Amino acid sequence: MRALGRLAPAGAADVVGAALDSDQADERAEAAAALGALGDRAAMAPILRRLRAEEDPTVRWALVDAAIELSRPDPVPSDIAKAIGAELKGDTAARRFGARAAGRAGLVETSAQLRELMTSDPSDDVRDEAAESYGRVAAPDALLGLVDELAAGEPADERLSALASALAHRSREVIDGLVARIDEAGGHTIVTERATVVKYATDTYTLISSSDPRDVAMLLDALSSLDAGDRWNALDELGDRWHEPGVLGRIAVAMLDPDVCVAGRAAAIIRNLANTYEPGAMDDESRAWLGHPDNLTGLIGLLESSSPLHVHWLLTHVEFMPTLLRAEVSGAHAIRPVLWDLAEHHGVRLFADGTAVLATGREVSWDDLSGALR
Repeated sequence: MRALGRLAPAGAADVVGAALDSDQADERAEAAAALGALGDRAAMAPILRRLRAEEDPTVRWALVDAAIELSRPDPVPSDIAKAIGAELKGDTAARRFGARAAGRAGLVETSAQLRELMTSDPSDDVRDEAAESYGRVAAPDALLGLVDELAAGEPADERLSALASALAHRSREVIDGLVARIDEAGGHTIVTERATVVKYATDTYTLISSSDPRDVAMLLDALSSLDAGDRWNALDELGDRWHEPGVLGRIAVAMLDPDVCVAGRAAAIIRNLANTYEPGAMDDESRAWLGHPDNLTGLIGLLESSSPLHVHWLLTHVEFMPTLLRAEVSGAHAIRPVLWDLAEHHGVRLFADGTAVLATGREVSWDDLSGALR
């Protein structure tokens, strides 16, 4: 029946609409979905007729969804708006549906209800749906107020979700105003067709839309883009391709990106890998990329952060030992745990005079250390 709706032959609305009177709820729901796929406003009449009598919530929700699709880009009929409003007062499943439908239908009049559900509903799912819809329909000043509430220390999750939704769906004027206010409050944003990111010092919210996959070479090129959004999107896609030659190294170096959102996404990917794999999972091409003096120096600097274990994981390779030793002698003492792990693993004693003694008793220079340990 859904296929019939997509094909939309002449008279399909009458044929499918007749199935709305089936005594089987699943058939009525299928018929509603098919009518929504028709794209023919003539299908609205049977939907509204059935909605007035329908008692099964699943069918009722399918009818509302279909009406929303058929109404675009115009407002939904008043019967649909009333039905959505009624769901917002129902049980948990109803409130979740109503919250989602209110945003999709653009019901500005539900803003106050959505705000209440977003902040107070006992269900996580309802709060999530209400927050996203609130971002779609709330007045611009109310959205700016969310930024101020975050700055005042109010709970972050739903407010960040609402802001991300607004950045993804609202007009350019509203988006620009939000980006400016978030920046003033110490936050950061990424807004692209594929992803929307709102990041503060301790909280980040990301909203992802589907997109066609790109090949690795194209994604690696995008890491050099001047646009932070392009770089963020490339990193996000590369997270699942980290095992391909050179990719892990490029993700790691992106932790040095000047954009906070991009650097944060790279760090999140590396942190997840460090929690799952041994350092030996890094491929040779990635180690060579990290071993570039500028990259290695930048990563050493990240060891001063409050949570450096993922950086520690990246640097635990014998190839980096000469540079790490010189950095430690020059005052980068945060690198000592990395050197201690390497020394213990390889049975090496390290000395500040530029020498090391292998487990065999042989003395070598720092520069010869990596070769001697292979």
